[in-house]
Amino acid sequence: MTLRLKFLVLISLVTLSVLVSAVTAIWAASLQRAAAENVLNLPVILEELGRLRRSTDALHALLPSAPSDDTISRDSTHRDTQHVSAAIIEAHGALEGSPGFDSWAGVGASTSLRQAVRDCSSGVQSWMRSGELASAAELREHCESITGLVNYCERQVLSHAAAQIEDNQRLRQRTLQANYFAILGALLMSALAYILLHRWVISPVAALRTAAGHIAKGDYEHRIPVTGRDEFARLNAEVNHMAGMIVAMQRERIEQERFAAIGQMVRRLAHNLRNPLSGIRGLAELTRNELDHESPLRENQQRIVTSVDKFEQWLAELLDATSPLQLRPGRIDPTAWLRGLVDAHRPMALTRGVNLEINLDDAPASVLCDERHLGHAIIAILSNGIEACPKDGSVHLKAENGPETNQWTIRITDDGDGVPPELITRIFAAHFTTKSTGNGIGLAVAQQIVRAHNGRIHVDGGISSENGVASAHSGRGANFEVILPLDAGAPLPEENTRSEKLENV
Repeated sequence: MTLRLKFLVLISLVTLSVLVSAVTAIWAASLQRAAAENVLNLPVILEELGRLRRSTDALHALLPSAPSDDTISRDSTHRDTQHVSAAIIEAHGALEGSPGFDSWAGVGASTSLRQAVRDCSSGVQSWMRSGELASAAELREHCESITGLVNYCERQVLSHAAAQIEDNQRLRQRTLQANYFAILGALLMSALAYILLHRWVISPVAALRTAAGHIAKGDYEHRIPVTGRDEFARLNAEVNHMAGMIVAMQRERIEQERFAAIGQMVRRLAHNLRNPLSGIRGLAELTRNELDHESPLRENQQRIVTSVDKFEQWLAELLDATSPLQLRPGRIDPTAWLRGLVDAHRPMALTRGVNLEINLDDAPASVLCDERHLGHAIIAILSNGIEACPKDGSVHLKAENGPETNQWTIRITDDGDGVPPELITRIFAAHFTTKSTGNGIGLAVAQQIVRAHNGRIHVDGGISSENGVASAHSGRGANFEVILPLDAGAPLPEENTRSEKLENV
C-alpha cells in the first residue's frame, strides 16, 4: 500500500471520528429541544384548564335554582351569563390552540371536552331565550360535565408530565452515554491514527535517520529492514543498495591497492633475483664449457642453465600476471597443457614425498583460453596442494567436461588438513595466508585470472563443523574446482545447486 493511500485511510478515520461526534451531538440536542418544548407547553395547558374550570364554576353559580320575578336581576344574570359563556369559549379555544394538548390530555378527552363546551354554549342560548328552570338545570349538567372533563384532563396532563420528566431523565442519560461513547470513539480513533502515523511515518523516518548516522560514521554494513511496498520501503531498499555499492566500491578499491602493492613487490623481487640468476647461469655455462664433452657433470650444468632460463621465464610471466590483466586467448589442447604443468611440479613433489596423480581421460579436446595466465592460476592451486600434503600423501588433478555443454572443470584435491569453513571466504583475499612462509598472493591472483576467463572457483574445505568443533571428514583435504567456459569470452550458466559443504567463492 502506497504512502498516499495510507494517508487517505488515516484522514478517513479522523473524518469519520469527527462526523460520528457531530451527528451524536446534533441528535442529542434535537431530542433535548423536543423534550424542552413539550415541557414548556405544560404550564400554558394547565393555566387554560384552570381558567376553563373557573369560568365554568362561575357560570354554574349564576344559574338560578328557583323562578325569579325581578326583571332587573334576570337581565343582569343574563349579561353575566353571556360574559362567562364567552370566557368559557375563549378559554377552550386557547386550550385547543396550545401545542400538544391532544397528546397530553388524550384525544378522547379532548373531543369530549370540545363537545361539552359546545353543548354548554347551546344550553346558555336556550336558557337565555326561555328562562325556564329546566333549561337552567340542563345547563347546570353541562357545566358539571365540563368541570369533570377539566379535572380528568388535568390528571392526564399531570400524569403525562410525570412520565415526560422520567423520559427526559432517561433521555438525558442516553445522550450522556452517547456523548461518552462518541468521545471514547474519537479518542480511540486518535490513538489509532497516532499508532498508524508512528508505524507508517515516524518509525521509517527514524530508521532512515539511524542509517544516515551509521553511514556518516563509516558503518556501511548497516542495513534498514525493508517491510511493505510503500515509498519508505523503496527508499530503504535504495539506501541499502547505496550502502552495498559503497562497500563493494571500497572492497574493489582495496583489492586494486593490494594488487598494486603486489605488483610493486613482485617487480622489486624480480629485479633483485635476476642479478644472482644471471650469475648462476653464467657460472654454469662457464663450468660446462670447461668440462670435457664426455664428462657426466656437463649434463648437470646444462640442467642448471635450463632451470635458470625457466625461472627467468616464470619471473617474466609473474610480472605480466601482476600487471593490469589483458587476456590473449588461443585454442589449446588442455590434455597436453595440464600434463606439462603437472610434470613441471613433479620435482617439487618428490622432494616433499608427495605423489602427483593426473586424470585427463574426460578432458575436452580443445578449449579457448589464455594459456599463460590460466597456467599461473592452476600452478598456484597445485603448489598449495603439494605444500599442504603430508609425506606420502597425494595430490589429484582431474579435468573433465562440465554438466553443461559449454563448460569444463579442473578439479585439484589434496590429502592435507583441509581448509576450515570460516577461512574459505578469506583464502582468496590478497595478502591473506596461513603459512609461515606464505605471502597470500597466489590464490588472489588465481581468482582474478579465473574471473577474467568468466569462470569461478568452488572450494570444499574438507572440514565440517559440528557443535562448534571442527573435524575432518571423508579422509581427504581441500578440493578446488575451477569451472571455466570452453570459450574464454562466453559466460557460464547459472550455478547449479551443490553440496551444502561446497562454498562459492
